[in-house]
Amino acid sequence: MQTSLNIVELINQLYHNRLYKALKRQLKKDFIVAGIDHDFDNEIYPIDLVEFLQKVMSNLIRNENTYYLKLLYVTDISENKISELRGSNYLRPLEQVTYFILRGEWQKVWYRNKYQNNS
Repeated sequence: MQTSLNIVELINQLYHNRLYKALKRQLKKDFIVAGIDHDFDNEIYPIDLVEFLQKVMSNLIRNENTYYLKLLYVTDISENKISELRGSNYLRPLEQVTYFILRGEWQKVWYRNKYQNNS
């Protein structure tokens, strides 16, 4: 699958801030909360994580819409963002949803890290 530059930039920011491991932990946690039984290797490379997420999102959209909606809720993706994507080319919305999820998870991890280190 093709990966947008925004996702690559986001992953690079995570690496730069040394928050990639925390992002993976947060993703696993939110998958569990949403009831999604897809696990990934702890040693997964960033670009492989993006591809994994895109495949999972594609499967959820096509086959398990309830879990897809739960994941969007758990990762704080607004309905407005998703409705903006409707009617677009399939691949582009899939990339955007993946980006929204990663960005939301990154924000959780970044804020937690910032305020734990400043306490």
